[in-house]
Order: sequence, then C-alpha cells, then structure tokens
Amino acid sequence: MSDATHETIGLIDAEPARPVDDGTPSRSDRARGAAYRSRFAIVYVALAIIAVLGVAALVFAVTRSSDTAASTTTGSEFTPTQAGEIGAIQLAEAVQRKYRLPNGNELVGVVASRNTLQDGNLGLVRVAYQLVQPFDAQKDSDSKVVRPDNAIQ
Repeated sequence: MSDATHETIGLIDAEPARPVDDGTPSRSDRARGAAYRSRFAIVYVALAIIAVLGVAALVFAVTRSSDTAASTTTGSEFTPTQAGEIGAIQLAEAVQRKYRLPNGNELVGVVASRNTLQDGNLGLVRVAYQLVQPFDAQKDSDSKVVRPDNAIQ
C-alpha cells in the first residue's frame, strides 16, 4: 500500500520492536543487592552477639544472686538473748541496723511491741480481737476474726 492509502484509512505505523527483558538484573542492581546483603549480614551478626550477651548476663545474675542469698543466710542469723517481748525488741534492733542506705542512714524504723492501738489521748489500748480481711472481700465470710492473745508485732 502506498502512503496515500495509509493516510486515507487512518493507519499509523507500529512502534519499533524492543528486546524483551530476560529477568537478569543489571550490573548496578547486582551491586546494590550485594551492598544490602552485606549490611543485613552485619546487622544479624550484631543482633546475635547482643542476644548471646543478654543470655550470659541473665545466667550470671541468676547464679550470683543464689550464691549471695546462700551466703547471707548461713553466717548472719540473729538469735535474741532473751525470749518474749525483750527478744522481739532485740530482733527489731538487729534488723534495723542491718538495713541502711548507702550513706549509712537508717532505711527503716523497726519497732516490736504488743498488739495495741492508740486511744486518742496519746495512750495505748490492747487489741483483744483483730479482723483479717483481704482488700477484695465481698462477703462477711471473706473475713476472719483472730484473737491475738499474746502477740507481738
């Protein structure tokens, strides 16, 4: 057909053919992939080292705390020289001396006394009965009345 025929029919020529992409990456794509691969490998190795160090620190902390707990309970048991309220006071003083802040000041104040309450006139009243009740008690059956006859708190 002649060009005049093409123009009268309204046809246009097709685009010239291009080679089909065969799926192989270009050299720049391969270089970029290799750079990312090495970065990921470095990150994975660093994470593995951190995980191993974390597990080692946990094992060390657990074994060390059990060693120190065993050493503190064996040689430092306190036995009061007297029984009753005086022995409880001696025990309270020993506990109070043991717990100190790093600067040496007292951390806790420990007091041993009979089971008493203040009466409002700066006096004390012995407690004959004590109610033990959990904070989430719903019924009277959740509570228990205890008679602390000769208790020291």
